[in-house]
Amino acid sequence: MPRYRFAVKDEWGRRKTGKMDAPDLEDARKRLLQGGFEVLSLAEEGQPLSDEEAVVPRKAPPKSLVYVGVSLLVLAGMVALAGWMRRPLPRVAPPQPLKLVFSGRTKGACQRVMLDLPELPFHEEAILKDGRYRLEVELKVQHKPTYAWLQVAGATRAKALPLDAGSQESGSRKLLTLKPGQAEYVVDELNF
Repeated sequence: MPRYRFAVKDEWGRRKTGKMDAPDLEDARKRLLQGGFEVLSLAEEGQPLSDEEAVVPRKAPPKSLVYVGVSLLVLAGMVALAGWMRRPLPRVAPPQPLKLVFSGRTKGACQRVMLDLPELPFHEEAILKDGRYRLEVELKVQHKPTYAWLQVAGATRAKALPLDAGSQESGSRKLLTLKPGQAEYVVDELNF
C-alpha cells in the first residue's frame, strides 16, 4: 500500500503535516476530507509536490509585536483600575447621638419592663420599683428608629418581644411611634 505525505488545515486554520497509508491518491484525499481538514497538499512519498500544491510555511509574528500587544493590554488594564480606584465613595453620615427616656407606671404583679428598638436592634430591661419604671437610652446611631416596643413581665413569665411592628398590642405590650425631636415618652397603661 503506498504511503502519502500531506499538509492540511484544521477547523481553526492551523497547518498540520503528516504521512498516511492509502490504496490510492483519491482514497487518501477522501479520508482527509472526512476528518474535517482542508487539503493543502497531498503527494505520494518520494514524489515532488506540484507547483500548485507547494505550500509556503506561514511565519510566526515577530516577538516584538506580541510584546507590544501584551504591554498595551496591561497598560489599558492599569488605566481602568486606576479610574475605578479614584471613583468617589458613597458618603456615610456620621453617627448621631440618640437619647430616649421611657417612664411610667404599671399595674399588676410585674417585676420588670422590657424595651425593644428592633430597627437598631437594641434591647434593654429595667426592674420595677413600687410599680414605676424609668429606662434611659443613650446611643450613637446612623439612623433614628421610628418605633419601639414596651412590655412588662413577671419573674417567671417572660415573653420574647416580636421584632416587627405588625404584632398585636396587648395590655402588657405597647407599640410606641417615636416622633422626631421628642426624647421623653410616658407610658402608664401597661398592665400585667
